[in-house]
Formats: sequence, C-alpha cells, structure tokens
Amino acid sequence: MSARDEREGEVSTWRPVLAIAGAVVGGAAWIAALGSAVMWLRLDRVDASPAPTVALLPTDYRLLLGARYLLVPLVLALLGLVVILLLRRDDDERHTLNERGTWPRGLVPVLVVLGLFGDYAVTKSGLSDDDKFWLIAVIVVAAFATLGAVWRVRGFLLGVLLMLGCILVFSGGIALLFEALRSPKFDIGVITGKDGSALGGFYLAQTDDSVLLIAAELPSGRRLTSVRSGELVHGLPEQRCDELDDPAKSVAAGSKSCYINAVVSVPTDDVRRVTVGPPGIPVTAEGYAAAQRLAVAALRRVDEQRLVPTTKPTKRRVRRHQRRTKRGKPAARPQGVRRGHKP
Repeated sequence: MSARDEREGEVSTWRPVLAIAGAVVGGAAWIAALGSAVMWLRLDRVDASPAPTVALLPTDYRLLLGARYLLVPLVLALLGLVVILLLRRDDDERHTLNERGTWPRGLVPVLVVLGLFGDYAVTKSGLSDDDKFWLIAVIVVAAFATLGAVWRVRGFLLGVLLMLGCILVFSGGIALLFEALRSPKFDIGVITGKDGSALGGFYLAQTDDSVLLIAAELPSGRRLTSVRSGELVHGLPEQRCDELDDPAKSVAAGSKSCYINAVVSVPTDDVRRVTVGPPGIPVTAEGYAAAQRLAVAALRRVDEQRLVPTTKPTKRRVRRHQRRTKRGKPAARPQGVRRGHKP
C-alpha cells in the first residue's frame, strides 16, 4: 500500500467524526441564534429596543429559548433515525448506501409523522384561520424540501445528517414565522428592592449583575409600575406612544396620555427578591395593571415579614411576664412576645 493510499484511508476514517462534530456545533449555534431571533421579534413587536436588549441576554437563556421550539422536533427526528436504522437491509445496497436519486428506507413515514405533529401544534395555537393555513402550507413545503435534499446526496451518513439539519432549520424558520404572526407574550415579573420599593413589569432575563424587566414609563421618565409602601397606585394610559399619530411629538412634549415600553436593568445588589409569573401575558395596559397589583402584594408580604418576631420568647420570660400581669403591675411585653400570645 502506497503512502497516498494510507493518507486517503486516514482521511476517510476521520471524515465521519468531523462531520458529526461539525453537525453538533452547528446545531448548538443555530439553537442559540434562533433564541436570539425569537426574543428580537418579541421585543420589536412591543417597541422595546431589541438590539441592545438581545445583546445583554445570557447565552444559556438564548439556548433555552431556542430549544423550546427545536427540542420536540429534534427528539422526533432522532426517533425517526432509529426507525430508519432498524429498516436497513443488507440485501438492499441501493437504499442502504443511499445512492444518489434515492433516500433511506423509512424516511417518508418519518417526515409524515413530523408534518402531522407540526399541523397539530398549529391547529392548537391561537392564530387566525388564515395564518394557520399558511403555516401548515409551509410545513408541507418543508417536508418535500427535506425529501428532495436527501434524494440528491450520496452516502448514508451524509443523508442522515442532512435530514437532521433540514428538520432543525425548517423547524426554526417555522418558529420564527409563528412568532411573527402571533401577539407577543411575556411572563409577569416583580422585583422587590432593598429600599422598600417594588417594580412590576414583564420578566426578560437575569444576568450576573442585573435583572432585566420591561416596564411602562411616561415620556417624562416616570415608571408607572414602580410602587412603594403607603403610596397610591395610579392608573396607566391605554395606548403606547408609538401607536399615536405623532409619537415623536408626544414623547418630546412629555405627554401623560401614552406610555413607553422601556427595558429596565436593576442591579442585583439592590434586589431583595424576584418573582416571576403568571406566564403568557400580553404587553398591554391590562397586563401592566396586573403587574402593578402583584408589586403591591409583594410589598405587603415584605411588610408582614417585618412584623413577625425574629426571636422566639423563652419560657422564663413568658412566666415572668405572666406573674407581673397577675399582680396587676403594668409591664412591657418581653422580647418576642406579641399581643394575645399564649404560651
């Protein structure tokens, strides 16, 4: 065997490993990119400065957001790969090696199952009938495109990796189209500060040094969903400033008839507690009103915790207090004993 043949053998040995490693790295990058694009679309729909906000999001949060849409299709695709491997036959070399102009045996049923799952998910969404029709049409086109892409390549490993790549790419594209068609929704978040204040809004993420929240502000800069103990809670305007005929004029004049969706970064050193939920609330005046009520409730819980005694009264102090009370002598309650306390 010549040196050239040995080098070609080493290359052919490492080629499948490099292909699988490249597919894993590319898949992780695509999941993170999809999470960033989804958050970009949501923030852009509510006019909340998407570019700087997406740049602040942690990488693990982007991966989690993208995996929310791609995890189920990927699991179904891997199960379909197991079915394809079980259907391989040694006597059918054309399908086993996936020659050009063929596809692995069992690929068509796998794509049909994935398409039916996508159609079911679309029908259960809250989109209009027209939007559902176009999404289902896109899913059908994606299935035929995947079949055609695998049909044009040669080699079983290349065909399988291309099938998984097409499923991830098309599923991500369908997820972006779904996010563009539906109204953006976020989880309500309440940040209780150490200074006795609470800020209600819509939770975004938590970084190493801050907590990100969407809060309603007047053009003058006053946060409408920030409350303090003992302060009155004011109502919110019904419209955003960008929904008016001349939003720039309203903002410049400091109008109180509209609000702005501002991304607020609160340092973690100033945060006492972060409460998230309920989920899936539209970013509207009604949603902010609910966040404001939850902020008031969070402050009330903090005040109640301050009234609870931090030390437990000892039996000796309780007995001394009872003896002095029976003798008719006024005495201050011992430390840790509340009014109406029964030992």
